[in-house]
Amino acid sequence: MRQVREERLSELSDESRSHYMRSYRKLLQMAPGLKPIINDPKRSTELSSITGKVRLTTYIHVYAHICSFLTYYR
Repeated sequence: MRQVREERLSELSDESRSHYMRSYRKLLQMAPGLKPIINDPKRSTELSSITGKVRLTTYIHVYAHICSFLTYYR
């Protein structure tokens, strides 16, 4: 798992990698309980699935809001 993450990070620009690592450190500072979940491959996959669903729900909500806004101002 760590090797895959390192390979993905190596494909990023220095600036993107730095931003990713800062965000990762901030996330672990705010929620230190996530570290054991992230380090467990099975739980990490489950966490990724959950956060993906949350992002999708957020995108759908924002899209619906934009569509209603555009319809209102036609």
